Amino acid sequence: MKREVIKGLVVLGLVFLVTMGLLPGGIVSGASSNETAFSPEFRLMSLLMCAYTVNDTVPSGQAPFSQETIQTRPAEWWVEQEKRLLGLSDEAFETELRLSIESVMASFDPQHMQWDPEFLETILKKVAPDLIDSILRENGTETQGSLSLPLVAYVPGNNTVTPAVYGYNAFGVAMWGFFCRITWWWDTTMITSVLPSSYGEVYGISSWTYDGVNATQQFYNSPIDFYKWVEGKFTLWAPWPNVIPIQHAWPGLNIDVYAGGGYAYSSYIRH
Repeated sequence: MKREVIKGLVVLGLVFLVTMGLLPGGIVSGASSNETAFSPEFRLMSLLMCAYTVNDTVPSGQAPFSQETIQTRPAEWWVEQEKRLLGLSDEAFETELRLSIESVMASFDPQHMQWDPEFLETILKKVAPDLIDSILRENGTETQGSLSLPLVAYVPGNNTVTPAVYGYNAFGVAMWGFFCRITWWWDTTMITSVLPSSYGEVYGISSWTYDGVNATQQFYNSPIDFYKWVEGKFTLWAPWPNVIPIQHAWPGLNIDVYAGGGYAYSSYIRH
């Protein structure tokens, strides 16, 4: 995993250096960085930064990640997308980013997504400031997940649920995912056993790394209600040669599971 991340950073960094004219290969577009309203660095950030998060739940018996359900891209896409964005005119770049943000706003229920304030301030404020007000009106601090109500009468059994929160860039491509899988058992009166596990995934060579669980807590609210809170950490790294952190994301999940098989959860993102 670390080798692939370093390889991805080097590839993106080399593309960036060629574009800036610091390595042989020339300038991708006809305009130099001091002749454009959106510098190569700014365009690269618009591609790599986490723009928003979306929560989801994975049914029992299914893999926690699927290429068919989560929008990801292979390593080659990231390199080609960077080249293409750096070659666009200012007008074409602004139009494409605006249309992408508007499409995201129209596609997701605000209760299940949260915009990144750093992205709004750093990128969107310069490209489409008129969209920020409408985003902020709907943008909450916590998103609501699926709700499966607890049963009143309990038949002994077990269930598994995997709540998740995904970080997307401005173009609707998932860069990372954070998961908490919980399997629990109950008898006729109470929860008898709980097995939680948390993990993160990074997709493509989006320059993000998963740094593990940042904090966690769990306890029983009652004999029929088990609560789990867990927060992960992801870091966005600037491309080589200056491999430094330029954005952090701490996604969190709040999960309740109940005797009878019910559950409820919410997610949040902090920076």
